[in-house]
Amino acid sequence: EFGIKEYIEECRKHVNKCTTDWKYYIDAIGRWVDLDNAYYTMNPEFNESVLWVFKQAWDKGLIYKGNRVSLYSVDNQTPVSEFEVNMDPSNYRDVEDIAIYVEFPINGTIPTVPESENANLVIWTTTPWTIPAHLCMAYNPELTYVIAQSNGKKYIVAESRILDVFQVEESEVSTTEDAKVSILARFEGKLLEGVSYSPVYTHQPATNQHFKLYQADYVTDSDGTGLVHIAKYGKEDVDLCNKYGISHFDSITLEGVMLEGGSFEGKHMRESLEEITEDIDSKGKLFRSNKYVHRLPFYRGDSPLIYMPQESYFIDVQKLKPRMIELNQSINWYPEHFKNGRFLDVIENAPDWCISRTRFWATIMPLWQSDDGDVIVCGSIQDMMQYTDQITKVGDQYQLNGEKLFLHRDFCDQIVLTKDGKNYHRTPEVLDNWLDAGSVPFAEFGYPFKNIQEFEQSYPADYIIEYTGQIRAWFNMLLRVSVIAFDDLSFKNAVVTGNMQGNDGRKMSKSFGNYPDPKDVLENIGAEALRLQLMESSVMLGDDTGWSDDLLNEQTKNVLIPFWNTFTYFTIYAELNKYTPTNAEYIIENVMDRWLQSRVNTAVTQFETALDNYNFPSAVKSIRPVIDDISTWYIRRSRDRFAGGNIAAMQNLYASLVILMKAFAPQMPFITERMYQEIVRDVIPHALESVHLEDFPISGEVDEDLLIQMAKLRELCSLGLAIRSENNLPVRQPLSRVITDLDDTELQQVLKEELNCKEVQSSVDFNNTIVKEGVSGKVGLVTELTQELLEEGQLADLTRKIQNARKNAGLQMGQKAVCNFSTTSDEVLEFVTKFKDQISTITALSDIKFQELSEGEKVKFLGENTLINFEL
Repeated sequence: EFGIKEYIEECRKHVNKCTTDWKYYIDAIGRWVDLDNAYYTMNPEFNESVLWVFKQAWDKGLIYKGNRVSLYSVDNQTPVSEFEVNMDPSNYRDVEDIAIYVEFPINGTIPTVPESENANLVIWTTTPWTIPAHLCMAYNPELTYVIAQSNGKKYIVAESRILDVFQVEESEVSTTEDAKVSILARFEGKLLEGVSYSPVYTHQPATNQHFKLYQADYVTDSDGTGLVHIAKYGKEDVDLCNKYGISHFDSITLEGVMLEGGSFEGKHMRESLEEITEDIDSKGKLFRSNKYVHRLPFYRGDSPLIYMPQESYFIDVQKLKPRMIELNQSINWYPEHFKNGRFLDVIENAPDWCISRTRFWATIMPLWQSDDGDVIVCGSIQDMMQYTDQITKVGDQYQLNGEKLFLHRDFCDQIVLTKDGKNYHRTPEVLDNWLDAGSVPFAEFGYPFKNIQEFEQSYPADYIIEYTGQIRAWFNMLLRVSVIAFDDLSFKNAVVTGNMQGNDGRKMSKSFGNYPDPKDVLENIGAEALRLQLMESSVMLGDDTGWSDDLLNEQTKNVLIPFWNTFTYFTIYAELNKYTPTNAEYIIENVMDRWLQSRVNTAVTQFETALDNYNFPSAVKSIRPVIDDISTWYIRRSRDRFAGGNIAAMQNLYASLVILMKAFAPQMPFITERMYQEIVRDVIPHALESVHLEDFPISGEVDEDLLIQMAKLRELCSLGLAIRSENNLPVRQPLSRVITDLDDTELQQVLKEELNCKEVQSSVDFNNTIVKEGVSGKVGLVTELTQELLEEGQLADLTRKIQNARKNAGLQMGQKAVCNFSTTSDEVLEFVTKFKDQISTITALSDIKFQELSEGEKVKFLGENTLINFEL
């Protein structure tokens, strides 16, 4: 009547429109259809592989039918695996319910406790809807219980729970008759064994075993009354009932609707709590009630999950555990602590796997039964065809009654198998979709029915990655199903991530809306920054981490912009000097070139080693330092070489860029591709179409000693610059001498240039210098300035300001122009005239003219304001 076939066909049409990033749900005949894995669940070849693995489990004696208490959804009328719920903390919510204390009058007296005559046992429950299904009561023989009188009635509770149950102060409890709570007797819990009492509801057919007290060690006095209400809706409850042969009562239907028992009959359990409480009160059995907030599990529905005994099909996981534990030791986990930590714990403590579901939409359970209980299990469509002529094969397609066959209920429930004159009808259950998930590695190939070689070449997977919740779920299911099918592992390496937390501290969730708009992030900050931040964060170490726009922007500021600026620096000087590289080899001329090559090779090795170990944060952390070293050290120390068109400097920067873009392409795919297209694809003959088609670069030799010495040099430079800063000596101001304990002459030369000194001396005599000492050594500067040094510093200051004015005027680098000076200072006029040639050469001027100007850029020089402009 719902036109379900047409509806499902419409669902299938939309499968390819779904993305793996979001889940789409469709309400179909009162159940939810999850299209997140719809490609697989709607693919007959995939489903047939799932049937095959089910048959493998059946033939190995791993499948049995049993009755076990498990989580159950009344909204979807199906059992739910605990790991499905526990994998995501957001599946738990705080719910306000009614907690009730209920009285049950005992029959007769407790042996040797005559004060118990007409006393009432008191239990506490947060599920009033279970009281109509009350079966018996549990106690702890190690606890001391009392007969307590209050308001003229006698009650039986654990002595340690009196204050909470009666809501009184300790001073209000005594053995005197006039006390608010009077203790009439104390007795050992063991005396309660077998004591009978009267229930609240008597509509259920009871036996002599019902409505009695039974011993249970799990009863505690941490909450409640020391007496526990037992119904069928709990694992410990059912275990106790099975132990003593107590049959179960039902208080709800599978849809969560209340059965007979009171005025609440026919109403949903969640909507009946107040009415049930009122009904118990009207019978004189309500001791008291209150609002109670507790955390309950949910799963794709509005009602909390409940525990309910159900007859289902199970896989005997206990038989699989030893092999799973053994294989786990050969898996490389990152972070490593998950191997023998949480994942091992999941394996060791896993219950048997309930694989049958009473849902509509899932891969069918391929089990057909006859009226006399005989079973046919089909591990393929060919298996079915042995027992029916309803299925035909037309070309590569299986058809049922002329239609394409899908291995789902709407098709397969029509199939009737015949064997030895008996008809076999399919069981109504479908398979847990986690069997689908665990079968993906081989089912996506249609194995073992096709693509056998392709599957065998790709199995086991080199690595898989998912968040911590999947330790219980997908990671676990992959290994479990692989052991069933192949007695082997399905993946060699597993990376476990944490959760990204939203602005409310909870896991980012579409339902919570606690995340930034992804489109805005990508458009305003960019995918590269997002990828860098995620891969560098502790979320890749299996830890939860919060979202931060500031950290995201730091990736742009500290990695992407410097990397792009380095690339731009090369292109500017290559174009300026008309330099076109033909390869990506280094040309070594000096110590800076040797250092650059070793530094780049070190970075590539660090990045590769981290990736080889699936340590993504360490891989990303190796990117920023090398980019910073190139842009703020090599380029700065080689500026004169670039300005002079030095081939080696340009080629070495080019080689470094090419190597790093190839290495970092997996982490920064867009920026590296853009660089590659501009300075490799369009330049180098026979270059590949994309950087992503290139091999990962093989790092060359590394001069470790040079890297150590250069690090020492850079610290000495920092110390020298600190001396300058503290003594108000700008770097543009040359100094006469730097004293160092650095021995290498090439590095001494770099130190001299970096600190802008005329001379460098390697000496232990630091007299007459200002000295600073660090971890790597010490450096001293002679700070007295001669007239010649002062003028040289002033020249550097003026040329820098003219260069800035050129840039502000829109002049291109190297573009010749006339600079017009307007000044009233004879000192400035004299200085510029004296150094006119040097100024013109340094700042690319064709001439310098002095004239009165009405407009231009203000430049302060020698303490005087000067106006300058340019003309071509």
